[in-house]
Amino acid sequence: MEKIENYILKNYLSNLKIPDKREENVLISYIRAFNFLVYENDITNILEIGAGNSSILFSLLSKRLNLEIDIIDMKKSSLLDKLKNKKHEKQLTVNLKFNYGKSISDEQLNKYYSNQIKKIGSVEINKVLENSDLFLDYNQDNRKLNDVLKLLGENELNSSTINKIFNNEKFKSNILNLYSTPLNEFTFQNHDKKNVNLLEKIMGTKNIDLVYLDGGEFSSLPEWDIVNKNIKQGGIVVLHDIFFPKSFKNFLVASSIKADSNWDIIHFDNTTPQGILIAKKVN
Repeated sequence: MEKIENYILKNYLSNLKIPDKREENVLISYIRAFNFLVYENDITNILEIGAGNSSILFSLLSKRLNLEIDIIDMKKSSLLDKLKNKKHEKQLTVNLKFNYGKSISDEQLNKYYSNQIKKIGSVEINKVLENSDLFLDYNQDNRKLNDVLKLLGENELNSSTINKIFNNEKFKSNILNLYSTPLNEFTFQNHDKKNVNLLEKIMGTKNIDLVYLDGGEFSSLPEWDIVNKNIKQGGIVVLHDIFFPKSFKNFLVASSIKADSNWDIIHFDNTTPQGILIAKKVN
């Protein structure tokens, strides 16, 4: 029998560009993960940081579940590039409100990484690292493994060895350099001074029920501080790119959630190199 995810891909998402099997698997993991929205009656307002294929799924669900979706991204092309043809834009982006700009300011980003990282969210960094083994996974993507081990001066990667990243400023700096790209958040410093701090502004004015963190490689950590502080009890967070060393983005956020009794993990997907985690704030 054909899997229900493949049926959905064929019949509802045929207008998306899916360049290879790897991308298709990621999309299937989204479909599987977002099933819970059908049963969560208290979710109305969704905030997504970083537009992409997930935005299309939120849009399709919004028509059936009466959802409102705010998206923070520097440019709309992040989403439109996913479409085979721009004529499908209106049909596939219903109920999506684009907020163009930065989730946090340059000052917030620089301050976060220039200071010693003592906590991730509400959890002390040592406790976060003790809970990180689940998110240290290189079985599906080990391209950065040797570089990370070389920087750490270790033969294996585990919660003890990655302590070095945070107990030595040189290691932290080298790790950040390793994950830098020509289009990362630091590259866009001073790019736009007007539309900044959008995450705090939206969470301060709207009753956000779900936050999807899939923005920049380095902004997720300071973004998580804001989300953790401001999302209500019963609120949901969805994380993409939860595995290190494939990505630096959300493995520490995921580890802090695992270590935090205020959060319950309700979905964990390791079928793709990026992975997905969904958690609910219970206290």
